[in-house]
Amino acid sequence: MSEQTIVVGTLTGSLADAARQSADGSSFLASGENKAPILMSGSQVARLTGEEKQAVKSTYEAGYPIVLLDVVSEEINGLHGILETGLSHGFAPGVVHAEAYGINREPGGVLAQGTFYDVEVEFKADLTVNHRNEDGTTVDSSIDGGFEAVLDTEESQQFRWASVRNWIADAGKRFDQAPKAAATETNQLTQLANAFIDTAFWFSQVVVPLGFPPSLKTLTNQYQVSSFCFSCFSQNNQSSWFYIQQQGVLNATNSYVFNSATGQGYYVDTYQLTAWPTDFLNQPALVSMVQSSPSSTTGTTQVTSSVNFSISGTVGFQGKQGVGQVTGGMEVSRSQTVDIPDVTVANLSNVNGNDAAWRFTMPLCHGIEDGCRNSIDPCKVVSRSTFQPFDQWLWRATPRTADFAVTTRFQLRLVLTTIGKCNIFGCNCDVNQTSQVPTLSDHIFRLPYPPKS
Repeated sequence: MSEQTIVVGTLTGSLADAARQSADGSSFLASGENKAPILMSGSQVARLTGEEKQAVKSTYEAGYPIVLLDVVSEEINGLHGILETGLSHGFAPGVVHAEAYGINREPGGVLAQGTFYDVEVEFKADLTVNHRNEDGTTVDSSIDGGFEAVLDTEESQQFRWASVRNWIADAGKRFDQAPKAAATETNQLTQLANAFIDTAFWFSQVVVPLGFPPSLKTLTNQYQVSSFCFSCFSQNNQSSWFYIQQQGVLNATNSYVFNSATGQGYYVDTYQLTAWPTDFLNQPALVSMVQSSPSSTTGTTQVTSSVNFSISGTVGFQGKQGVGQVTGGMEVSRSQTVDIPDVTVANLSNVNGNDAAWRFTMPLCHGIEDGCRNSIDPCKVVSRSTFQPFDQWLWRATPRTADFAVTTRFQLRLVLTTIGKCNIFGCNCDVNQTSQVPTLSDHIFRLPYPPKS
């Protein structure tokens, strides 16, 4: 789909200037269907006339994304009301605003939404010095750097708007990205039921130390996590089942500016993804974790994530042709293998009763122990490029509230490894590990419960 948009009203917010450049120049049709994605500020939702609301809805139903800039939760809920999606929205505690929010209706009625969080405004900075004594022993000392502020830049705004623009262009193709069972397999949940697709975008900025060109003062990385959610309802035990596949596209490329024998960074040494049922954390009697994958692995170049479970009896679901049911049980089965060179995977699920969590760890760079130690080994490619983890899990829920909310937490640590003080011979140098931990918002998305059929 074209990434060009039709603008309604006046755009506001940090991405407004960059977004105006993507407008196709067409005027918004206040009646009927518009033939392009619609872009407007969140505040414009309340100002739409009845005729304009119908035009926005018609455009959405034709498969074009509707995107709001500079938006708060009430405005997103107002858009859901206009579009009659049946969804509700709420940010995590402490979050009041997003740079952008988009929703579109994929072929077959699949709903997809994207939330683009405000760029971080601060990060936690720390320094660890590994000092080598003359007798060959080493000792670590740490300095708490506190929190440092990050200034936004026009270059960063252009980069972030490009993420929104790419999300718009993906309309109509998102469901194809969901790993599904083969079409020949019978009673497979991922073949029969519609998916709900939620994508969260976070952006972190790295402040480069003095001495680098002005153009490298602030560098922006993008971290994208998509959740493909399938659900069904079991008549036998009167419970709802939520099967979620989570795919990350975590890109640390833009912060890797030190690449020499005396400095490597910034690169990632840790990613962590955690998800939990927002209203039922650590209440496994109400929402239980049935399976989670992949398992913990160390020293492998690939990891396989597998879920295989049978839900017996009569099972209802929302499919492309409306509400459906099967009487011979429903299968939830998916196996996917991804390359993870130089990555250690730790499955931390169920630490809090029913959460799904994984930690992905890459090696730190170290001083080369060649008898002198005045240089650093290069960092691993995966820690300075795009890493695409895949994890999945199955929840069983007994209560049926207004909707089923899921909280996703994304965490990472960026590291700069440099050579520090050396002895009078230029050897036995300290190795400094400077870390930056971005302050990123938790993300909440809400799912409709599957029909009882």
